[in-house]
Amino acid sequence: MKMNAKAPLSPESLKVFDTLPYHCLILSPDYRILTASNAYLKLVGRTRELLLGRNVHEVFQGNANWQRALDAGLRHSFETAIETRQRHEMSLVQFHIPDWEAPEAKAIESYWKISHTPVQNASGEVLYLIHDINNVTAQVVYEQRLQESLELEKQAAAKAMLLSTQMRQLFDQIPAQVAIAIGPEMRYEYVNPAYEREMGQGSGLQGRKVLEVMPEVFNMPIWKILQESYQQGKSFIETEIEIPLPAQHGQAMVSRYFNLVYQPLRNEAGEITGVLSFKYEITEHVAARKLLELREKELLALNEKLSQAYEEVLAASEEMNASNEELEATNEQLQQAHEALGQLNAELEERVQLRTAEIERMRQQAENESERLRFLLNAIPQQVWTTDPGGQLLAVNNVLCTALGHTTEEILEIGLPHFAHPDDLPVIFRQWTEALRSGAPYHAEYRLRFADGSYRWHLGRAVPMIENGVVTFWLGTNTDIDAQKENEQRKDEFLSIASHELKTPLTSIKSFNQLMNRVRDGQQLGIYIQKSYNNILRLEKLINDLLDVTKINAGKMTYDIQPFDFLQMVRETIENVQLTVSTHEIILNSCEPFELEGDRLRLEQVLINLLDNAIKYSPGGEEVLVRVSLEERHVIVCVQDYGVGIDKSNVNKLFDRYFRSDNTAMRFEGLGLGLFISAEVIKRHYGTYWLESEPGKGSSFYFRLPLEPEVPAKPFIDEHKTYQDEYVSIHYNSALHQVESTWKGYQDFESVQRGGLKILELLRYNRASKLLNDNTDVLGNWSEAAEWVAKDLLVSMEAAGLKYIAWIQSRGAFSRLSAQKTADMAEVGIEMAFFSERVAGQAWLADKNV
Repeated sequence: MKMNAKAPLSPESLKVFDTLPYHCLILSPDYRILTASNAYLKLVGRTRELLLGRNVHEVFQGNANWQRALDAGLRHSFETAIETRQRHEMSLVQFHIPDWEAPEAKAIESYWKISHTPVQNASGEVLYLIHDINNVTAQVVYEQRLQESLELEKQAAAKAMLLSTQMRQLFDQIPAQVAIAIGPEMRYEYVNPAYEREMGQGSGLQGRKVLEVMPEVFNMPIWKILQESYQQGKSFIETEIEIPLPAQHGQAMVSRYFNLVYQPLRNEAGEITGVLSFKYEITEHVAARKLLELREKELLALNEKLSQAYEEVLAASEEMNASNEELEATNEQLQQAHEALGQLNAELEERVQLRTAEIERMRQQAENESERLRFLLNAIPQQVWTTDPGGQLLAVNNVLCTALGHTTEEILEIGLPHFAHPDDLPVIFRQWTEALRSGAPYHAEYRLRFADGSYRWHLGRAVPMIENGVVTFWLGTNTDIDAQKENEQRKDEFLSIASHELKTPLTSIKSFNQLMNRVRDGQQLGIYIQKSYNNILRLEKLINDLLDVTKINAGKMTYDIQPFDFLQMVRETIENVQLTVSTHEIILNSCEPFELEGDRLRLEQVLINLLDNAIKYSPGGEEVLVRVSLEERHVIVCVQDYGVGIDKSNVNKLFDRYFRSDNTAMRFEGLGLGLFISAEVIKRHYGTYWLESEPGKGSSFYFRLPLEPEVPAKPFIDEHKTYQDEYVSIHYNSALHQVESTWKGYQDFESVQRGGLKILELLRYNRASKLLNDNTDVLGNWSEAAEWVAKDLLVSMEAAGLKYIAWIQSRGAFSRLSAQKTADMAEVGIEMAFFSERVAGQAWLADKNV
């Protein structure tokens, strides 16, 4: 995203990053550190003076965490962000963060996401690079702890409920004199740094009594006011209150002036537990006002003297006829007085002009700072907003406007609460009102309505900018946490299912063991032993699925790749499953025998999962059909059932972890991990998977594996006009001034990337603004390339001048979902429309006059 910078950022402008609640560095294109947020300085244990102006690699050379980031591709991410002029995000990096206050303590293991956002001027030159690191340790640790807890549940399902989410948010300090005193003795429970500096006590105030720290206030009215606020629950707000206090700790008492607020604090039962004190000093302001009043009195005295002089002049005029000498003397005095008044008038005029010039300079400076602030807000890749001290919305950045689908002017007029979910408004208003009243950071979770009409969960945070003890404005952000909310809900549902699924076989085993202890009939004893064994096998499969998911998450899933007879494996697997099932007949339609290089046991596990699902979800069916075919150096396996089918809204989530299409009804057993594990095994064999399903008629699950490494055929190329390979045909239609692409067959990341870059090349060379993208004959699933198309390819196409895409949908459900996923993730201004027929798409493009 390009922004116009009218002037280089001044040090004062860069200070806006100091208080951002993020860990970020601002770098020049040659990697010199321009500034760093306070959060970042605290994280790395450095001071701003040691960092500014130095090369970031030189500063952190030898640092173990920096080396880990370099090993994870940090330097490549720097270079990619600068070369592409686009934000680049790295994969997860593990750091060991030391406790700078206790160096001897063990470093804390944590996980971070690192991104780099270039900031450009109007000419496209990179001015600055935002190095942003985001702590996702809570999420990673949460998932690790979840897996560990699930393994312990092998012995007792009741332990599953011990797993809970613990998330804590840091309460940022505010640069104001704030303290909380609790109990009748008024003991300090909390003081901020400004208050500590005022008292000159360092960090030793907490737990001490107010009178112990300031015994001199006992006989002052201010102590009585504090006691009344605590005992009677009265709020006290006073401006320009005089309090005798030492100018500095240990010095003599002097009169000082403050704007002061005492606010009683209550617990959940409504009982008063303490008092919040908020104050800022205005002694200099009061002194300046009193000095002005003194000057006014002096001017009045001077006016009185001038009046007396004027009366003397009148008296001298009356005596003029009596003495010419006295007249001349009086005239001379009048002339001197006139000159003095003229000189005084000139001095006053000069002062007025200087003051007017100073006011104009300050106004111009304020306008420049406002423009620079707007530039910085739009450079931040997150929803950002600001308000005045009273909470009136002042500015929003482009990211927020794009998300809500309204212009800046529209959002400023109607306000952000207009986009909030009605059920969340009470929380928003309560938290925001309290923040405005107390000056404490604002923190709330709520749903915002996006441009497409959907609501997404956000974490809203705002901190006040305080200058000279006064809030000048609020800086706020909205962080999208919708995925985390959904994931938490699905995990809670999974824990409920896991508890039920693990408890059921354990209960059965316990019951059959009790029966075995009582029975003496050998035949009956054998039946109980077999039933107990069957439940043990069921429990073992559930535990193995959980262990496989843990290995996949940790990247420790091992594969024994060997050539084997694939068709023999399929037959043996079907025979083994058929032995355990009497309700369905499994029918195999296959081609000639062939060999495949892969892990036979893992692929057998995939087929077992698909067969188990087909049988489980077709309780009224009698057949399950398995088809094995060879097609273009690939084997395609299809498992078809005639059962309940799958709703379209669930198709895209079916291969996700913990997902079950019957979560609410809990009609079928299982943890919802089988398809997730199967998808990971297929990916590790460089294969793809998809399904076709219709509710009430059944489902067909497919997976496709390569028989040997693919060697792309030599494409046909007519430079700048035509490109064709086995996956796509691309042509520039000069008559319609548009690029036309026709995809076919099974697509993967490499084929999509190769074809997409060729489309981009033809768009650039021919300066075409329209694209007819035909997916009619695309098969299978290409979702692994969706994010690259949305975040990289479409952004480059927009920069090349593309304005319209007519997207002809595939007949396959998974291919259609991949296309829709791409459109949903894209953050570009390209207008896209989906069609089922090529003719309709072409007609739509024809109406778009460029």
